[in-house]
Amino acid sequence: MSLEGLVLVLDVGPSTHALLPEIEKVCSMLVQKKVWVYKKTSEEKFPSLKKYSDKAPLTDKFATHEIKVDYEYKSIEDPNRVVPPEQRIKGYRYGPQVVPISSAEWEAVKFKPEKGVKLLGFTGASNIMRQYYMRDVNIFIAEPGNTKAILAVSALARAMKDMNKVAIIRCVWRQGQANVVVGVLTPNVSEKDNIPDSFYFNVLPFAEDVREFQFPSFSNLPPSMQPNEQQQQAADKLVQMLDLAPSGKEEALQPNLTPNPVLERYYRSLELKSKDPDAAIPPLDETLRKITEPDAELFIKTEL
Repeated sequence: MSLEGLVLVLDVGPSTHALLPEIEKVCSMLVQKKVWVYKKTSEEKFPSLKKYSDKAPLTDKFATHEIKVDYEYKSIEDPNRVVPPEQRIKGYRYGPQVVPISSAEWEAVKFKPEKGVKLLGFTGASNIMRQYYMRDVNIFIAEPGNTKAILAVSALARAMKDMNKVAIIRCVWRQGQANVVVGVLTPNVSEKDNIPDSFYFNVLPFAEDVREFQFPSFSNLPPSMQPNEQQQQAADKLVQMLDLAPSGKEEALQPNLTPNPVLERYYRSLELKSKDPDAAIPPLDETLRKITEPDAELFIKTEL
């Protein structure tokens, strides 16, 4: 498929154009394992702490010290009677009412889409606001060594880049998965010959996910509540002097070089406790202090 053909389809957006099925073949490669998906950015969660019991004898080598939790459901009319599982049913609050739904009904109501990736269409990159990005970021790359897949992904990515377009796709990652995501594919054109072109994938919100807060324009406020020229210049100067990426210097707090201070402090304390259970929690490390507190040098320069 030629680049000109790709440009035609990208130009018209969603349509019944004859070449649209050819474009969809690129997305269908995801299911055929011709395009691989990796996590590009994912939030590192705080480790979950489990309950521990020291009731087991120290001589018991097979003791797990794990605590198991059991729940009992009792009747309101008879608090001493335990309600067995077959007599329990889930209820969902709908306004002032509680609607009972059995397990069979819930299974019938569940949306069970087929696994796959569906191209919905294209739109201008400016139509996708930064605040629309949700969850983690994935990267779509062609299967290494698969020349056809590499060429197809590269042709589509470069055509979209040239026209400043992004693709809107519908994804179901696993068969029978209850939820469907709609996301945006942003072309990532490589500047190196040994690194193939790819796409960044971001999940987009549905209507229920968007919070539309309407705030009045600052320019609509009375003059007495707006900054004068001197105040505006002072604010501009403050921003310039506290710039984390000043000219001629390395940028501070780069994400790929800045560890999570909460996780770092937790693991350092955990290491200390593993060596000495009675050890006191140490003060904040100087390295972490630089992350969590303003740079003193910047403020000194600002005062000057």
